[in-house]
Amino acid sequence: MFRRDLPLLQFGTAPTAADPLPQAFVLTAIVIAFSIAIYMLTLAASGSDDDTEDAS
Repeated sequence: MFRRDLPLLQFGTAPTAADPLPQAFVLTAIVIAFSIAIYMLTLAASGSDDDTEDAS
């Protein structure tokens, strides 16, 4: 039966392997910031005037 090694450990030891958790946090922050920006732009573009008085 074929047994696979742990990921990235064939290139070094466990302490020197890349930690994917900070990368996941950064990617999540980028996705959340992008989605909030799109949501705010959508609200700004679809908003109606709320002025109840005429300027003239």
